[in-house]
Order: sequence, then C-alpha cells, then structure tokens
Amino acid sequence: MLRTLLPMADEGLRRWGVAAEVRDRYLGVIEGRAKTSRNGSAWQVATVEALQRGGMARPQALAEMLRRYCDLMHSNEPVHTWADGAAE
Repeated sequence: MLRTLLPMADEGLRRWGVAAEVRDRYLGVIEGRAKTSRNGSAWQVATVEALQRGGMARPQALAEMLRRYCDLMHSNEPVHTWADGAAE
C-alpha cells in the first residue's frame, strides 16, 4: 500500500488540483496509520488495557479512555500519534 497506492492517490489528487499541503496532510495520516497499525479502535483497546494493567477497574478504564478520546479528538492530531494508557 505504501509504495503503490499512496503514490497513486497523490498523483490522482494532484491531477484534480488538490494543493500539495492538503495532499501531504491527509495522505500522511494514512501513511502514519499504516506504519503504526494504529487507528481509533486500536488506540481505544490499547488504552483500556494499559489502564487496567495500571490497576483501574474495567468500568473506570472505559470511562477514562472515553474522556481522553473526547479530549484528544479536539486536538486535530492524527490518532496514530496519540499516547495510550497511563501516559497521561
């Protein structure tokens, strides 16, 4: 995907007149997710597991994960860059 599909997508978007900075931003997110195997659901699972390993009961870990998710989604940073677990 990284060597074939992303360059094809970049070229197609370029032909449609999409600015380079816009292409780079969005295709960079796709590239980052592919390289880290991290998407929203993977982040949620990793975060809940880390919180539970840290001693939090599952209901509290789920609530804390949701709180963090709500905070982080407003940061406008790609999910593959978010820290998980007790990293806060």
